[in-house]
Amino acid sequence: MGEIYKAAAQVIIWLGEGNSETASAFEALGSMGRARLAMYHSRQEEALELALTVSEQSKENISAVFEMPWFYRLWTVQEVALPDVEKVLSGYPWDVLLNAGAYIQAHPTMKGRWDEATRLQRLISGRLMAARGQVKSHLFSAISGAPVVDTLSIFIAARQKQSTKPEDRVFSLYSVLKELGVQLPLPDYSKPVPQIFAEAAIAFIEKDQSLDMLLEALSDTRRPGLPSWVPDWSSPGWHATDPRRRCLRYDFNAAGSSVSTWTFEDTRRLITRGIFIDLVHDCGPPLQFSDHTDRCMETQNLPLSESENEELSYEMSACFEVLRYWIEIAMRQYAYSTWRARMEAFRRVVFCDGVDLKDKDGRIKSFMRWHDLIMGEDIDDLPRSLIPTNMEVWSTAMTQGSWLHHLSVLRCARNKFFFRTEKGVYGIAVRSVRSEDKIALISGVRVPVVLRQSAGETYCYVGFAVVDGLMDGRSWKETEEIILV
Repeated sequence: MGEIYKAAAQVIIWLGEGNSETASAFEALGSMGRARLAMYHSRQEEALELALTVSEQSKENISAVFEMPWFYRLWTVQEVALPDVEKVLSGYPWDVLLNAGAYIQAHPTMKGRWDEATRLQRLISGRLMAARGQVKSHLFSAISGAPVVDTLSIFIAARQKQSTKPEDRVFSLYSVLKELGVQLPLPDYSKPVPQIFAEAAIAFIEKDQSLDMLLEALSDTRRPGLPSWVPDWSSPGWHATDPRRRCLRYDFNAAGSSVSTWTFEDTRRLITRGIFIDLVHDCGPPLQFSDHTDRCMETQNLPLSESENEELSYEMSACFEVLRYWIEIAMRQYAYSTWRARMEAFRRVVFCDGVDLKDKDGRIKSFMRWHDLIMGEDIDDLPRSLIPTNMEVWSTAMTQGSWLHHLSVLRCARNKFFFRTEKGVYGIAVRSVRSEDKIALISGVRVPVVLRQSAGETYCYVGFAVVDGLMDGRSWKETEEIILV
C-alpha cells in the first residue's frame, strides 16, 4: 500500500459516516484553518471575518470529530503521511486541518482530543516534509514545532494508536519508516512477535544513534518472551504526565559526556558499556493509591459517598505507613554526615529533581515539618479513626505548609519504590527492586539504571532510577562491557 499512496495523484480520505454535526464541525475547522493562515500572512481583517463564522455549536461539535476511529488506527496514518500530493478529509485539505489544529491549541477550551488524535500524523508529516524540503513555515506550530524529531518519538506516539494484530504495531508503519530511512526487515507474519518488536527496537537505536530506547522499555503490561530492554509496542506505555517519568523532565547527565555505544549479537542481546556503581540493600513497598484518591487530592471539596470515604481513608492511611517505612529505611545507615543531610537527600530522591535547596527556600522547612508529622506519635490514630467527609478534613490535620508538601510527596512518589544502597545512599526506582540488584550507569543514558543478574554475566533491565549523588556525571569513569538480555 505504501507505493500506491506515494504514486497517487490525489488522496480522498473517508473518515466514516457523517451527520449534520460533523458537517458543521468540519466547516468550522476549515474556517479556523484559513483564519490561522490569514493571521500568519498578517491579513487581520480576513482572519477576524473567518473566526466570526465559527458558531459556538460548531465548536462543541469539533470534539466529536476527533473521537472518530480513523484518527486512532495505525494503518490509516500512511494515508496522510506518504502521498506527496493534496490529501482531502471531508472536503478539506490536510494542510488546512493542520492549521485548524494550531488554532484549536490557542483555544484550549475547545481542544478536545485534537492533540492525541493527530500527534502521530503531525510528527510523521513534519519529518517527511523536512526530508522532501517542503516544510512550510506556517505549518511549524501545526506540526508541533520543528519537524526534526527522533524516530523513537514517532513510535512512542504510535503506541497510543490501535491495531488488530500485535505485529501491525510495527508492520503498519513499515512504508512510512522506510521513507524516513529506518531499515526494518520486510514484514513477515510468520516471525514471533517478540522478534518483530526487537527488530524494530534495534532499527530505532541504529537510526537515532541513541540508547534512549531503554527509557521507553517500561510499561504496566509486557508480552511474555520479550528481551528486558525491548519495549512492548502493543502496550501504550507510560503517559508523559505519569509521575514515574518525572525524573526525565530534568536535565540529568548521569553518564557525563559519554555517547551511547552498542552492538547486537542477535535480537535478544544488547551489548553496551557502563559502570556498576552500587547494590540495592534495603527497599520499601511502592507508594500506591487509586486515580479516585488522586482526584480527591486535586479537588478537595469533591463530594464522596460513604464507601468512597472508606476507600479514601484506607488509602491515605496506607500511604502514611509506606512513607513512614521509607523514612525508617533512610535512617538505618548514616552515609550522610547529619540528620539534616539525610533528610535533604531523602527529599531530593522523593521529588526526583536532584535539587539542593538553600535555607532561604521555605521548602526545606516545610519538608522538615512534614517529616515530623509523618513520624510523630500523635498521627498514629488519625487515619484509622477519622472517616473524612472530604479532603478538607485531612488538610486541617496538618499545618498548611505540611499539607501542601504531603500532596506534593504523594504525587511525585506515586507508584515508585524507595531504596537504600549498600553504600548507604538513597534512591527511588520506577519498578520493583530487590536486594542485590545492581545500580549502573550506561553510556549515553542520562539517568542511572537498575539491573538484575541473569544467566552468567548477563543482566535484565529492571528500570531507571534517581540515585542521590549519581545524577550529574561525576561518577562516570572507566567502563566495562554490560550485556542486557
